[in-house]
Amino acid sequence: ISNMVFRPGGEIIFEREVRDTTDMDIISAYYDIKNSGKEIMGEPYYDEGTEGLKGMLLVSPTVPIMQNGTFQGMVGVDLNMKHIQEIVKSIKPFEKSEAYLLSPQNAIVGHTDESFHFKNFFDNAERKNAFGEALKSINQNKEITFIYYNTQGEETYVSLVPINIGRDNEIW
Repeated sequence: ISNMVFRPGGEIIFEREVRDTTDMDIISAYYDIKNSGKEIMGEPYYDEGTEGLKGMLLVSPTVPIMQNGTFQGMVGVDLNMKHIQEIVKSIKPFEKSEAYLLSPQNAIVGHTDESFHFKNFFDNAERKNAFGEALKSINQNKEITFIYYNTQGEETYVSLVPINIGRDNEIW
């Protein structure tokens, strides 16, 4: 059973749906979470199935509910990427600094320059060579900083930080 609450235009709308009751729909985020017992932050997506969310770019951090190691359900929230993109766009600690927000599949979903949105971070071969190893650290949930020299020899300080969700990443 999926219980959804959303507020388009300030109005609170509640929807309840009965979803796969046969365990036959085994390719979905639900089963990824159920089988792994781990939280996920999937790729941003446009929800075309929920009337109040149509046309919005969303991201859904989702966490399993476990009891004695057994999956009981999950809880998640759909976040409107527009607000997140505005936050990333406003990050400018230094004159020539840039802020990026990458999806799990390395799509640029937030940047100080909106023209970069939805491009693959690694479409740039120079970036692929310089950042490939660093992103491995991020995928292992580790922060990393390093100095990067672009093709013009300009020095750039880079700081990469993973975004953590769920109980496993908090101090209790």
